[in-house]
Amino acid sequence: MDAVPSMLEYIVRGAASAVLPMNLLVMFIGLVVGIVGGMLPGITTVTAVALFVPFTFSMPPDMALIGLGGVFCGAMYGGANAAILINTPGTPGSIATSLDGYPLVMQGRAEEACYIALLASVLGGIFGTVVLMLFFEPLSVMALKFGSEAFFWMGLFGLSTLAAMFPGNIAKGLLGGAIGLALCTVGLDPVMGMPRFTFGCFDLVQGLDMVALMIGLFSLSQMFVMLESDEKYIVKMERQAHAFKLAVVDILRHLKLLSVASAIGTFIGALPGAGGSVAALVSYNEAKRWDKDPDR
Repeated sequence: MDAVPSMLEYIVRGAASAVLPMNLLVMFIGLVVGIVGGMLPGITTVTAVALFVPFTFSMPPDMALIGLGGVFCGAMYGGANAAILINTPGTPGSIATSLDGYPLVMQGRAEEACYIALLASVLGGIFGTVVLMLFFEPLSVMALKFGSEAFFWMGLFGLSTLAAMFPGNIAKGLLGGAIGLALCTVGLDPVMGMPRFTFGCFDLVQGLDMVALMIGLFSLSQMFVMLESDEKYIVKMERQAHAFKLAVVDILRHLKLLSVASAIGTFIGALPGAGGSVAALVSYNEAKRWDKDPDR
């Protein structure tokens, strides 16, 4: 029973520290840096946080953590903006966002799509934070027990998720997964230490940069579309009437789905080796399964 008051005390202390004027200023700066970094393809969430770290050396610990948290959250949202507006994910976690976000832009609903991404990110982040505060001990124990067998089954789960994303053409999903597995074999063999498929190229010894590869593949198709077009912009951006209100209504209509997606993201995020990109794709697959018309 002693742990409950101490946990509440820590929460109150953290909240009191977070609302201090200087901490709020650092958080705002971190958010701006994160949003700008997340919108630039190739500047991932980890890179944005790493670039901000040197500026925190002279800060108190609480201020530094608040600033780094602002960069992290801002980068996740900034990546979603790039995925929605130009069909190029700024971060790996926003790959799934481009699949439905960019079509909304082509329908003239860009502002609404950005608001939906913002509200979903905020609500999902609050959900994950509350779960972490209440259940951090069992989650940490589960993460420490995650061994090689669990990683194996996690890999099989990922392949099955790929197959489920293409219900009309399972072979297409499995073929994409096989190509991804083949690309992951480039580099040093972790067991024998021998180079595989490097073809004498020293730069391939460390393997392929999967983040740059995934973002590059998404950007390549959009680059060709822009090259063959005579327009100076992808689509004309016009102010949408009551865009925020429409986004709120859409979020409330799918509140149950948002809760399930938040739970999936929290669970996968607690697992070592998994991240936002895995959670986003699994949640996107669940959203398609819930939809009565998944092809729309």
